[in-house]
Amino acid sequence: MFKKAAAGKVEMIPVARYSPDFPLNFGYYTNTKTGPVQHQAGVLAKAGKFPEHQILFPRLAAGQISFDPNDDVFGFYAISPGHTIYSEDVWNILFYPTHATHAMRIYPVHDKQK
Repeated sequence: MFKKAAAGKVEMIPVARYSPDFPLNFGYYTNTKTGPVQHQAGVLAKAGKFPEHQILFPRLAAGQISFDPNDDVFGFYAISPGHTIYSEDVWNILFYPTHATHAMRIYPVHDKQK
């Protein structure tokens, strides 16, 4: 889970996509007693060229990459045609036990100086 470090918006930059080619809704979620609540940020565009979408810095079809979760602790999600994946493995296990448990990978991105 994440918490923003300072005032202002958080940026969520999709740096790579390796999946079948379909529009991909994504955003952040907050946990409640009844489960995760999704807040959609954007939609990654369909490439339309090949059955597989493998690209760096995929383009957006809609939405934005920045959001303000206020003081809420949050995670990330993405929705495919078959299921939703979460950055917390527990939701992947509970909602989709036959799919990949650790379905989302999140890494810090550094510039050339780091």
